[in-house]
Amino acid sequence: MRAGTFEAGANSSTGGSFGETGRAGPQGTGGGGTTSDQTAAGGRDPRVTEYPMPPAAGTSAYSISDPYGITEGPDGNFWFTERLGGKIGRITLSGTITEFPLANPGCQPSGISVGTYSFLWFTEESGNRIGGIALDGSLIEVAIPTSNSSPLGIVGGPSGDIWFTERNSSKIGNLQGAAAVIEFPLPTAGSTPTGIVFGPDGDPWFTEFDGNKIGTLTTTGAVREFSVPTKASQPMNIVVGRDSNLWFTEYGGNKIGRITAAGKFTEFAVPTSNACPKAIAAGQDGNLWFTEWGGQKIGRITPTGTVTEFSLDSVPEGIASGSDAVWFTEPDAGRIGRISL
Repeated sequence: MRAGTFEAGANSSTGGSFGETGRAGPQGTGGGGTTSDQTAAGGRDPRVTEYPMPPAAGTSAYSISDPYGITEGPDGNFWFTERLGGKIGRITLSGTITEFPLANPGCQPSGISVGTYSFLWFTEESGNRIGGIALDGSLIEVAIPTSNSSPLGIVGGPSGDIWFTERNSSKIGNLQGAAAVIEFPLPTAGSTPTGIVFGPDGDPWFTEFDGNKIGTLTTTGAVREFSVPTKASQPMNIVVGRDSNLWFTEYGGNKIGRITAAGKFTEFAVPTSNACPKAIAAGQDGNLWFTEWGGQKIGRITPTGTVTEFSLDSVPEGIASGSDAVWFTEPDAGRIGRISL
């Protein structure tokens, strides 16, 4: 597939003092710590750098292609999905963006993860397929047996296979060898599984947005579910922290949650009201970083529960960790952003 490359100029935010505006303690069981809210005055935080998406074809205007999920690739660059653009994008550490159009522009590529054979794998939410892209832009696609399953989250497993969530069908899917898809129905009907990650126990763990649960299943399909203490918390995305616990966002509960492999929960309130925390990544600095869809901020939480927030002037969506920065997507502004660790 033909790719287009665009070298963007970085938009770096200018200074601004930090001021502590709120403080809250953790909620739920287990330990905790205080939570602080630090935001920059006058818009974007000074540690944020942003790169605009390439112009739409035949124009000088930046394309609002809805950059969504993002992950670090095996080549050290960051790869992301463009839901409205029907493309997979790649951004170098210096900000050069290359786009790879997909066969179906309306397939809505969403989640993305590193997988086997130096491929990156992604979900096609409307296309009802799992796609794979090689570093040279070569593409493959595999159909999901259940129609209108709305695949969303995706993760590469330790044995080389791919696991993903089916939001509409309340199933977990497993792609083996880029050919066959096996599906595992969840016990809770209408649970809306969204995020997925491999836990420290070697099994996939996932969030159930409408079921208000964190689930896990063995690679043979045995499922366990744990109810989140906060009602209607809408757990959305999940990641393994450097403390070997699982951390997740509570979109409706406005909290960051932590669960041990044994099922013990701790919840930490996000200082900004209606922040709608969405995506989450484990930083190389040992902290967890997350996007605030409603708060227009990037949040950072330490393993003991201290939260710091960094202001943006747009809505962030996906987030991924690099060696010296976290990278995130900004769908409404058509940008890829980074914040130094």
